[in-house]
Amino acid sequence: MADKKILEELNIKKQCEDYGVPLYKCPQFLFLLMGLVIIAVILITYTMGDQIFGDPLVVLVIILGEALILFIMGYALVSGFEKMAEANRMKSDFIDLVVHQLRSPLTTMKWGFQSIQEEIETDEEQKKLFQSLESNVEKMSEMVNNLLLVSRMDQEGHEFEMESFSLKDLAQEVLEDYMVDEDGRVEVKKDLEDVPEIKSDESQLEIVMDNFVSNAIKYTPEGGHIEVRLIKKDKNIIFEVEDNGIGIPKKEQKKVFAKFERASNVDQVEETGSGLGLFLTKEIVEKLGGEIGFDSEEGEGSTFWFKMPIN
Repeated sequence: MADKKILEELNIKKQCEDYGVPLYKCPQFLFLLMGLVIIAVILITYTMGDQIFGDPLVVLVIILGEALILFIMGYALVSGFEKMAEANRMKSDFIDLVVHQLRSPLTTMKWGFQSIQEEIETDEEQKKLFQSLESNVEKMSEMVNNLLLVSRMDQEGHEFEMESFSLKDLAQEVLEDYMVDEDGRVEVKKDLEDVPEIKSDESQLEIVMDNFVSNAIKYTPEGGHIEVRLIKKDKNIIFEVEDNGIGIPKKEQKKVFAKFERASNVDQVEETGSGLGLFLTKEIVEKLGGEIGFDSEEGEGSTFWFKMPIN
């Protein structure tokens, strides 16, 4: 048992995975690296000191003092990283726990509201109340799912399911529910070219597409329109969604893909939101080897796009 524990302590890669951080941020790896740096500095100091001072005792005192200072600095640095790594792991564990505890009751509440509406007669006011409750439960469920995805994306070693598929077919599936949105207030147009298949994670790119389309509809006023395009350009396939909605203020565009950030003018359309959707899309696209971006002008509309390489 003791030998096994020692081997586990020496397995730096596994400890980094347990912390959920990459190797270059891992405390154990940094401590090892700092030790190698101290040894190198000591050898260099000894070589130079012997030539400059000539007295072995003086050189020894300098080396010991230097080694002590470097060790204290290294220990403080590594301890700081270890606390950060442990806090990151605890945060991820806490989010996972909260998410899993919330998903079941939220699903039960959603089905409960639907069953009540089907089984009892309600007047118009009661019907609106139930619809409002159901809508808020749906938003909470979406927020919970987004938190879970963010937690997984933050963890080192998150694996994607890579397979060949057609982005055009995927776009068609996503758009089925949006060609006429539930309120019929926004026209949805599409222009999808026949494009080659790519090798990527289909379920994750579906999240990105759905986010782009739902946001475009959400932030486009009644009577407006959005256009979804899929084109092949050079060695990439580009998916983009253009709308003539509220747009994004120029001073806030740098933070569009930041975690928990929402533009100041979205409150006129939607009062609540997690600010995680666009952060997730950026994380997904970039980790899958693609690029993501947007163009926007306040009051004129926005165009969000991502491109994936053709394998």
